[in-house]
Amino acid sequence: KAKEKIVVMPIADIKETFYVRVSLDEDRVSYFKKLYEAEHEVPPLEVTEDGQLVDGRHRKAALTRMDRKEVKCKLSKNRTHPELIFDAFLANFGGALPPSQSDINHTIKLLLANGVSRLKIVQHLSEATNLPAGMWRRMVDAMRLRLHSEKVGKARDAIADRGLSVKEAAEEFKIEPDVLQKVVRGSKKSAGELNFR
Repeated sequence: KAKEKIVVMPIADIKETFYVRVSLDEDRVSYFKKLYEAEHEVPPLEVTEDGQLVDGRHRKAALTRMDRKEVKCKLSKNRTHPELIFDAFLANFGGALPPSQSDINHTIKLLLANGVSRLKIVQHLSEATNLPAGMWRRMVDAMRLRLHSEKVGKARDAIADRGLSVKEAAEEFKIEPDVLQKVVRGSKKSAGELNFR
């Protein structure tokens, strides 16, 4: 294994373009703040050569709140957005503060939004975490269903609010037109039933 390259970087130059946690854990931030104030040895942040933060969001937040300008960083190679998401999630997964169910759902949603296939997500996460593929498959399928329902809802609203045709709304939201047609028919039917009561 090549020796890790440790550099000192201006905190302002470190980019955070995605998060694998829904929100910061304030207790974790103050824990790191105390460590830095006590000048305790804290692991460096992991940052790609082009300045993208991979691991160390809570440490970076602690330093920012302390008005520190620089931080030690372990440099790693640049990679695609989906690779960064996988790596950041797995760094947290094995860390002191494991991801919550909301964090896991959020990460799966990010991966799907970045065009990663269901199969690849399931394979990669089950291999990397040693947890059953079936468990990951259920979580990915639940998120795909949720995202699909959200898209169908937005398409239905676009038909009602903006006067789009089923075909136009289906194209805009990348849904099968016949699926959308059934939903629109179903909502008209239920609206009609309400009027006759």
